[in-house]
Amino acid sequence: MKKRLLTAACLLLAGFAGAKEPLTLRQALDSAAGSNPALLASRQRWIEKERGIALTSGWPNPSFGVMADDIPQGGGKPMMFEYSLSQEIMFPAKLAAMRKMAKSEAGMAGADFEAKQMALYTAVKRAYYDLLYAQRGLAIMRENLELMRQFNAVAEANYRSGAAALQDALRSQTELAKMETEIANMEAMEGVARNKLNYLLGRGADEPLAIQEEFSNAGPEFDLETARRLSQNNPAIQSMTRELEMARANLAMAKAAFWPDFKMEMGGSYSLDMQKTMKKSWKAGVMVMLPLWFGQYKAKLNAANAGAAAAQAALADMRNMAGMELAMAQAEVRSAFRLERLYEKTVIPQTEQTWQTAITAYQNGRADFMSVMDALTSLRAARLDYFKARIDYEKALADLEEVIGRPFFAAAGSRE
Repeated sequence: MKKRLLTAACLLLAGFAGAKEPLTLRQALDSAAGSNPALLASRQRWIEKERGIALTSGWPNPSFGVMADDIPQGGGKPMMFEYSLSQEIMFPAKLAAMRKMAKSEAGMAGADFEAKQMALYTAVKRAYYDLLYAQRGLAIMRENLELMRQFNAVAEANYRSGAAALQDALRSQTELAKMETEIANMEAMEGVARNKLNYLLGRGADEPLAIQEEFSNAGPEFDLETARRLSQNNPAIQSMTRELEMARANLAMAKAAFWPDFKMEMGGSYSLDMQKTMKKSWKAGVMVMLPLWFGQYKAKLNAANAGAAAAQAALADMRNMAGMELAMAQAEVRSAFRLERLYEKTVIPQTEQTWQTAITAYQNGRADFMSVMDALTSLRAARLDYFKARIDYEKALADLEEVIGRPFFAAAGSRE
């Protein structure tokens, strides 16, 4: 008896250990942010650029040399030794421009990371709701399959009693087979959606995954001015701004190229004369590297001017595009919301009432087979379309968040 109880307890604990709670949207987003390989790679590239700024803050390595002179032909000790230490010094304006370019490049990498982070956020939300649609679609189809089976039983009963023709029973069986085929197709769609979400979460594509059904509480009315202001500072615009800064730093570098660099040199020597007396001497000097080939410097300056002008125009175009995309995203959100409410308040109640009326009339012999089939088909389509409208609204919100450049709507709980 004790052994049986122990075995049952072990099985119960194993069941609890193997059970996994369905994933919420917030958990999916957090998981993707912490484990998506593409996002992690982008973050490391950002860190690489940040660490590389220090490489522009110092001078080149100094040079040290030692030379032995007056070595006897037959061998022996040299009569003279010379040693030198030299250091190249870049013109300060060039060094400052190089450091600014490195900072701008690191800023671009940071903005690109934020853009990828936001794109991943949007992709996870869309994949989450694609999977949710497939799962809920399956549930709706299976509910309709049960209704079709009930109707098929009514059609067969009417045929046996002589109240309906054999053709009605055969048609109902055909429709039943079609529904089963559609369910198989939706199951395949669910598998694809699950694989995509697993990929975005940095998991194996075939790993089991369950998600909760949740929708945003956000309506289509929001602070439009805040959204417009935030959209002008999304990661894509920030990256373009950094690119303009880098182009301007490159222009400053091209202008500074007309100034010379320097080289400082120190050295000394000691030698032995005929009386073996040691003589020491020192030397110091400054060399100026003259930029005499002005043609190539002018070409670099012209190219840098063109690059800065192109970056300025690209930034202006990006800002205009952000405004256009914001307007389009807002229109999509409002349109999706209106369609969702239309299905919820009007289409669904009407199709459900039509179905109930049709099946009752058929049972009483006041409606034909095709009327009932049309009502059932309309009910199934309306339920699927209503849920798809809810999914499309959530995906439109995700697209709007991506245009804005940051999460603007919190997804938590079910909307009434």
